[in-house]
Amino acid sequence: MVQTTDRVEARQVERPVLFVECPTETGALCQALVRSIAVHVPHHVIRLDPAPAGAKFLRVTFHVAQDVDLFSGYLSWRVPGGAMGQGPVHQLAGGNVVTSSIAAQEFAQALVSKSPELQSILAASK
Repeated sequence: MVQTTDRVEARQVERPVLFVECPTETGALCQALVRSIAVHVPHHVIRLDPAPAGAKFLRVTFHVAQDVDLFSGYLSWRVPGGAMGQGPVHQLAGGNVVTSSIAAQEFAQALVSKSPELQSILAASK
């Protein structure tokens, strides 16, 4: 009697990687930003890490400033090959957007929607 073994190989598809960098104090807001970006690149792996130096990955960086009366932020990005861009500043008066999940999601969506160049880059990287 001869035994045969069927060999099944899982084929892994290499998925593009996108790095998102956020200030450490913006945990909930950073998660909201990742969700807002993921809508545009559902097949990407999104990593919350600084991109390795010289990396051939798309990198989005979240910049924030907060004082008693104003919370503001903007996105910057670097595409593989080194081209860089920056979105406009979005501001929220008087609120601590970091503590409200609804406000954090709305703020993150505004950051992405006010950056059409970034949206185009995300669409092209699919």
